[in-house]
Amino acid sequence: MFKAGVILFNAGVPILEILKLAQFMEEYIDNIAKKMVSTVTKHIIPDDEATVPVELIPKIAALIQEIRPLSKSIVDSELSRAIELQIRAQIDDQILKVTKLT
Repeated sequence: MFKAGVILFNAGVPILEILKLAQFMEEYIDNIAKKMVSTVTKHIIPDDEATVPVELIPKIAALIQEIRPLSKSIVDSELSRAIELQIRAQIDDQILKVTKLT
């Protein structure tokens, strides 16, 4: 995150905007992680259990460790895809503005 912040700052983005963006992204990533883990545990822990049975803790921990690299890959690819779409939309917008001027 630091390296990205430095690049954005050097490109002219104000530091306050970079910090707001970092906080925004952190909140969304936290929500994604919470949703993934709760989805996994919801389907492993029996509905009638008030607490996680001790014997399931290693299974849940192992599964979460196994999906961790996959979730990182998913977030990376989805963010890359979304950024690419936004870049194209911005470029298309700029092209439309320029063509309207001519």
